[in-house]
Amino acid sequence: PSNLKPQTPNLKPAKPLTKRDQAIADIASGDYAAAELIIREMLEAKPNGAMALNLKAALEMKRGNLAAAEAALDQAVMSNPRNYSAYYNTAVLLLQKGEGNKSSAKRYYETGRAMGGPENPELEALLK
Repeated sequence: PSNLKPQTPNLKPAKPLTKRDQAIADIASGDYAAAELIIREMLEAKPNGAMALNLKAALEMKRGNLAAAEAALDQAVMSNPRNYSAYYNTAVLLLQKGEGNKSSAKRYYETGRAMGGPENPELEALLK
């Protein structure tokens, strides 16, 4: 019958992603330019924000710019020495740099755990 209307689900509007979550999604999808814009905006608002610096490091690691990633992580650790994410990301960076950095990477991971970071089985497997 022509009087039937299609059923539409009762959808609530999606909650917008936080800047952090959007930057993570952009990095994961390879949209580095979009991620960079968000990260730059976050750093303008809070120049030493550990979260934004960690995101910057993740972006630079994906781009293969390990020196810029290391500088961002050093700044993140200095701005918030209790932020375990910066230690975990430094461990990942050191592993990317090569096998000779495994013991240093393990120390960074252990420091992150000491700062309250959760177990990261994937990273632990790489450190064995």
